[in-house]
This record gives sequence, structure tokens and C-alpha cells, in this order.
Amino acid sequence: MVRAVALGLAASLSLMGLPALAQPEKPDVIPPTQGVATHDPQAPKPDPAAEAKAKADAQAKARARAAEAERRFNERVRANEVKPVDITKADIVRARVEAEAKKKAKAEAERKAQEEAAARARIAETEKRAAERDRAWDAQMKRSIGGICKGC
Repeated sequence: MVRAVALGLAASLSLMGLPALAQPEKPDVIPPTQGVATHDPQAPKPDPAAEAKAKADAQAKARARAAEAERRFNERVRANEVKPVDITKADIVRARVEAEAKKKAKAEAERKAQEEAAARARIAETEKRAAERDRAWDAQMKRSIGGICKGC
């Protein structure tokens, strides 16, 4: 069927004066690679000696950075004649207690603000209902005793 369609297409192209290819182009086939090992999904295990050396190097670098930072700090202290602040455990505890007190005060203020907002909403709803009752009462009174009393 495909060959018949291709031949029919070639014949109709030749009638129009266009060169026709007898067969369609075939895609280039890439030969499979030979001698190439497939990728191993498991990574090679690192050498324990190399790991230990890398860990020791990292620790040495960290100690060197800490020593350098301390040296720079001491230079700044000497240059500015700044004395380091001694912080005691009592200072830390006091700061923690103060922070907790501030947190409690803020939570209490938020709770009070929410309660006040809820109370204002209840009052507004109550006033709205009272106004509706008053209007309904006034309308009923106008209908029932409207001929007697015209209102104040």
C-alpha cells in the first residue's frame, strides 16, 4: 500500500515536471557503539585513607580560621581599647525572662483587642436589631392608630 502511494506520488510529480525520487530518504542509522562499558549505577567507594585525610584537612582549616578570627578580634580590641563584655548566666536568664514577659504582654494585648472588637460587633448588631424593631413598631402604630394620633 505504501509502495503504491509512493509510486503514485512519483508519477504525479513527474507529470508536473518535477524530479521525483523513486524511494523516500531513509534516516541515517547510527551504529551501536562497541567496546563501551555501560554506566555503573553504583559510584566507586571512596578510599578510607583519603576520607580521613580530607577530614583532618577540613578540621585543620577550621582551626586556622578560628585562630585568625580571634587574632583579628584581639587586634580590634587593642586598637579601639574596647573591653569585651562579660555576660553572666544571670544576665542571660534575666534577658530570657524579660523576653517572655514582653511576649506574654503582647499576647494579652492581642487577646484584649480581639475581645473588644467582638464586643463592638455584638453591640452594633444589637443596635441594628433594636432599630429594626423600632421601625416595625412605628409602622404598626401608624397603621393602627394613625387616624387618632399623627405622632409627635
